[in-house]
Amino acid sequence: MLYQSMQVRERKGRGFVCTLNYKDEAGRWKKRERTLKARGKREAQREAEAWRDEMEREAEAEAERAANPTCYVTVAEYMEAFIAERAQSVTPTTVSGYRQLLNSLIRPAFGDTALADLTPAQVAAWLTSERERGKYTAVTVRKAFMLLKSAMKQALEREEIAKDPTRTVKAPRPDEGKPNALDERGRGRVAAFLDIEPADPASVAIRLALFCGMRRGEICGLRWRNVDTEGRTLDVVESVGIADKADLKGNATNLDYSGLYVKAPKNRKSARKIAYPDSVAQALRARRASMQADCMAAGIPFDQDMFVCGDIDGKPLHPHQLYRRWTATAEALGLVGTQGRAVTFHDLRHTYATTAIAHGIDVKTVSESMGHTNAAMTLNRYASADPDAARRATETLECAYAAEKKAAKGVGEVVELGKTGTEA
Repeated sequence: MLYQSMQVRERKGRGFVCTLNYKDEAGRWKKRERTLKARGKREAQREAEAWRDEMEREAEAEAERAANPTCYVTVAEYMEAFIAERAQSVTPTTVSGYRQLLNSLIRPAFGDTALADLTPAQVAAWLTSERERGKYTAVTVRKAFMLLKSAMKQALEREEIAKDPTRTVKAPRPDEGKPNALDERGRGRVAAFLDIEPADPASVAIRLALFCGMRRGEICGLRWRNVDTEGRTLDVVESVGIADKADLKGNATNLDYSGLYVKAPKNRKSARKIAYPDSVAQALRARRASMQADCMAAGIPFDQDMFVCGDIDGKPLHPHQLYRRWTATAEALGLVGTQGRAVTFHDLRHTYATTAIAHGIDVKTVSESMGHTNAAMTLNRYASADPDAARRATETLECAYAAEKKAAKGVGEVVELGKTGTEA
């Protein structure tokens, strides 16, 4: 767009006005006007020329952006398009998580930066800043970086950028702290608390996490049809996810309840059968009887599709509500984990694993019950989490050797050799 003429005129008592005339794409004459701040004619002329030059530069930049659109897309704009495309192949929960990472970590750092202008130095400085600031955990920062890296890799492959700005930047290491499990005293307090109201939905949920190692979403998504009260097993086949309602549009399993939807478990190994002990069986029987009584009082039939920890109206226990119930319980019981931090609901899953392994349950069984992809993951994460494990191991080994020594006594006799080593 070129401004082919400019006029500056004075309006009586209202200062100066500048008019720029140009032709649009169809060849029609158009104009733009601006009231000037100048008080004198010469000053008004200079201000008008400066405004015309500014408008010419903007017009040239706009024309260049139209000719090369990807060069002027911002990082945030590209990331939004990238996430929208990913939404076709990942769960709504994952999409919402991507958006949170974008809005919380990536956008504030360089969201307005042109995609083509982002450099490795900027990305590295961002990671250093986040580490020093300490607002987010290393795991969260790493997730944000990996999201950015995936988007930049796509942009490079599609020839939308010349070089990948994350190419020489190393991903931050995730936290490698030990599990913040409950110790023996904490486990005792929780077990005693659970016996107060065994049929309460939150109580049942806590028990399933502590005794079976189930994830929060898996517990909220457990239905009665997947519970075998006779064989004392349950099948993990569904999980309740949370996502922004906008990301749930068109989702066939949308529960239309505070952004909840039913999804498959976390991974292939997460779909599993779990055996549960008698205390869990008793709690499940009490919970089932309580729901059946509520159904009778409400005049509706009990349905096997109802959620074990949900309401008789078909709604599941909301994961956020379970989180709040557990947090209040943990505070009331004064619970502190083995790493000195407050115990989260997910730490009950850690407690299951560390306690099971510490008391001799084989790693393969624990791994399959938790739905880990392989036993090595369970072994590396939990086998050394018990601070007394090394002491017990030495005691066990000593007992084993002592028993073997006793069994071998009298099998042979000790022969004392002479000085030459050959004489008896």
